[in-house]
Amino acid sequence: MKKLILFFLIIIPLKSFAQDISLDNSNLLKVEGDCIVKSIPENMKVYLTIKESDDNYQACLLKALDTRSKIVHTFEVNGISKNVIEFLELSVKESYSWKENNEPKYRANINLLIENKYSVEFAMKIVKSVTQSEFAIELGITFSLSEQQKENMREKAISEAVKDAFKKAELIAKTSNVLLDRVYSITYGKEYSYNYGNSIDNDIIKVEEHNYLPITIPKPPSSDLDYNPKAISIMKSVFIEWKLKL
Repeated sequence: MKKLILFFLIIIPLKSFAQDISLDNSNLLKVEGDCIVKSIPENMKVYLTIKESDDNYQACLLKALDTRSKIVHTFEVNGISKNVIEFLELSVKESYSWKENNEPKYRANINLLIENKYSVEFAMKIVKSVTQSEFAIELGITFSLSEQQKENMREKAISEAVKDAFKKAELIAKTSNVLLDRVYSITYGKEYSYNYGNSIDNDIIKVEEHNYLPITIPKPPSSDLDYNPKAISIMKSVFIEWKLKL
């Protein structure tokens, strides 16, 4: 199945001209160029937590091991290779409130991680596996940029930030009836990475505080679960000074 990867560019000045362009007594024009690059992340991580309990420690451990095997088998049946399933933790601990709450004495946590390239097909395999499972599964999903995506986005953002600074300087010089001479200095500016779930509206960037949202799959499965990645933004800034011919 062919993959469609969204990659687009937005150039947004994050400050007013009065802030990012200045002319001092040394006949220097200083301009800040900005660029924001957005891309849909390629990588998908699925965190799964399954719990077991029993009054006997060994029985609780055996239950947890059996549950882990059954969970992995369910994913394999639905086309997810065990090579992408990582066992993060299997622990058995005594519950200190088991008497008061009339609960089993021991609790086991099985934590798994499934990591793969994102595709609609892969996401649907996850949904199918979780909903078919006989166990209650706590599910968390994150999406991240691949290293190649990061490299491409940073390169593009820096290049376009420089172009943005040049366009601003040429416009200001033309409007002010002065001529640009040589570039006097270039300073690499601020770097920002706006993560999962950001929205960009004109010159306002809203950053969500969390990029990880635990989701519990009920039975029957909910129809409003969102397995779609949101765009991630990387911003670059450069400051360039020109000598002026007055």
